Amino acid sequence: MDRIHSKVYRLMRAGSSEAVPEELPVKEMSASYMLIVVASGSAEAYIEGRACKLNPDSVVFLNPRACLEIHRVCGSRLKWHAIAFEIWKVAEEDSDGRQTLVKETSDYKETGQIETRFSRTISASAAQLVKAWRHAGVNEGMSFQADSLFMNVLHHLASNPSNGDEYDSERRIREAVSYIRDNYREDITASYCLIGAGSRRNISRPCSEK
Repeated sequence: MDRIHSKVYRLMRAGSSEAVPEELPVKEMSASYMLIVVASGSAEAYIEGRACKLNPDSVVFLNPRACLEIHRVCGSRLKWHAIAFEIWKVAEEDSDGRQTLVKETSDYKETGQIETRFSRTISASAAQLVKAWRHAGVNEGMSFQADSLFMNVLHHLASNPSNGDEYDSERRIREAVSYIRDNYREDITASYCLIGAGSRRNISRPCSEK
């Protein structure tokens, strides 16, 4: 469970599914919010009755009770990762810091296929998240990793950079992480980002989510 802007994002499950031509049509539906990321294969599908084409790294967002229907697989099979989560907002907080949470039911984003520069990054993180989730119940370290990957996916889902591309952004983050690893005994500030890794604004926000 993680907080972003007075909201709590709770990862409910992460898993992989696949469809083959003999088993079509296939429906993917969730009572919670769901992110679907295509890992391999292509297909013709419908999202709430709207036709779309799914390809590797395609990202689909479903609000609660929305449905993705896969009608035709182009090739031998289609494989995708599904991440289900809930959103709780802080309704009030008393003087002792105790908070009252209310489950969010309104649309988080518009249901449908999402066009994003970070589709490959989201796809890679989703695949790692599924692996971590398999062991999260019995391994505290894997549970922490699953939550971190989940927040990484949400961060990139919400990102809409006006310049540069995902590879440049990821390179800057890797450089920042490498610097911190090599200099963790020093008093590190965001100012080092001005040297070789781009502007402070470009690096500090994504690093805070990492």
